[in-house]
Amino acid sequence: MQACRETRERAWDPRLRLGALDEAILTQLLRHSAAEVDVLDAYRHEAEQNPNEFVRFLSELILEDEERHHRLIEAMIRHLRPSADAGEAAAVPWLVAARRPRELLDTVRRLDRFERTDLRALRRLRRALGPLRVDSLLGALVDMLIADTKKHRRILRTLRRAAHNPG
Repeated sequence: MQACRETRERAWDPRLRLGALDEAILTQLLRHSAAEVDVLDAYRHEAEQNPNEFVRFLSELILEDEERHHRLIEAMIRHLRPSADAGEAAAVPWLVAARRPRELLDTVRRLDRFERTDLRALRRLRRALGPLRVDSLLGALVDMLIADTKKHRRILRTLRRAAHNPG
């Protein structure tokens, strides 16, 4: 617990040197961010220039995800290395005890029920597609929706932990 608090204090005070773990994570994030620039350009080119409509369509979907990934990585970098400007807060907040935890837990439960129901419906839809799962883009799009729904449930598990975290 003390190590976590010290890491948090270092991240918020740019005058303090980062610890070894922070440095290692920051190095990986910086490498990943730099490498993504070329990937973003390649997807952007395909989304704008490819002569095939379906390639442009799918490239645009991937580009949207990659741009969001890039923003998240940049936010994690700012989290570990915030600006010396005290007015700029880290973009990724620390996971702390939630305010109004019962209300949050009720909301998380309600949203997770929706996501579970949605996941079952999407799986039924995927089965109903039959040969279209392979012979059209519909199968890939439904698979993407299923992956997004699973991601939403993972995020809701994090929120549930925050609601149970006594602080």
